[in-house]
Amino acid sequence: MNPNVKKYVVIALIVLVGGALLIGPMLREDPVIPTRGGGHDAPITQAPLPAAFAFKEGLATITGIPQNVQIQVNQNNITEMVVEYDGTFIQKWDNPNGNVTFPFTTTTLGNYSIRLISTLQDGTQRIDERAVRVVSDITPTSLKAEIIGNPLPHDPTSFTQGLEFKDGRLYEGVGIYGESKVMEVDVQTGDILRKLSLDPSRFGEGITIMGDKLYQLTWQKGQCLIYDYTSDSGSFSLLDEKSYTGEGWGLCNNGTELILSNGSEVIQFIDPESFEVKRTIQVFSDVGPIPQLNELEYMDGKIYANIYQTNAVAAIDPATGKVLELIDCNELALRGRGAGAELNGIARDDKTGKIYMTGKKWPSMFEVRFVSAPNP
Repeated sequence: MNPNVKKYVVIALIVLVGGALLIGPMLREDPVIPTRGGGHDAPITQAPLPAAFAFKEGLATITGIPQNVQIQVNQNNITEMVVEYDGTFIQKWDNPNGNVTFPFTTTTLGNYSIRLISTLQDGTQRIDERAVRVVSDITPTSLKAEIIGNPLPHDPTSFTQGLEFKDGRLYEGVGIYGESKVMEVDVQTGDILRKLSLDPSRFGEGITIMGDKLYQLTWQKGQCLIYDYTSDSGSFSLLDEKSYTGEGWGLCNNGTELILSNGSEVIQFIDPESFEVKRTIQVFSDVGPIPQLNELEYMDGKIYANIYQTNAVAAIDPATGKVLELIDCNELALRGRGAGAELNGIARDDKTGKIYMTGKKWPSMFEVRFVSAPNP
């Protein structure tokens, strides 16, 4: 990814008092609908909705923890009230008389919407729609990447976007327009053993190997390049191309599905043959989303994701999107970045079990292990 293009701000506010979740500001303060009185040219005024959620703005909640949500009924001409969450019906009242309360809980992390639809006696409907943010119920374990041995050489011209081991051999995907390539590298010497350059119009991104195929994403082309990596020739053979929607950043696999990040907090699980998105998760910690997920590695049933423009890696539960661990990699950046860019690249040798990390145009690669670190 081009560091001059992608910027982000992460803001999350969850307040706990005595174990009860308070509602955090997310939308407008009072639910209203615009009305116009006194003719077409009269100024628009704001009228209260016939019924509205009692919380001031948006709803922030913790996965799996129930809370009671109150609805203020402001008019007596409502024949039906319906609550929908993420487009699914959850509650209904006929001819409500006075305020009502209903229990709300969800086990799916992410950003969603909740709607209150009021049908009036004249058949018209009024809708109060609010944002809902569901965060994790666990605090990630704090770890740090500890360097083992001396730094290993890494090509300082390689804008690393993907690392992958297969049968003890290291493969690397490289980005930047006009410089993008896929290559096999000697992990001990940094020598490039073979490579294939991409068309200059393509910005190479994450790579992964499943079966006898190597998959490489492109940033904004929506194309995944599929190679035969098994040849002993000095290059790679392009077998096929598949299309996907949105940007491509990081890529790994769980043995049956490709796992793709797109620069947000969303991770997609993709069928490697049809490239159909089978499911998605939103990656959240106990304080909010973790966007800018970059290069990926699948290890021990967890997704390890570099977080763009940080020296951190998140270990993610692939079933729920919960962040299980946050790994501090500052020591690697201090010792290995040189004149390079961000930390990006994590791979485990499938022969030895050793974990290696590097970054974009770093002159060094490191063998690391993850050890306990003090909570921040």
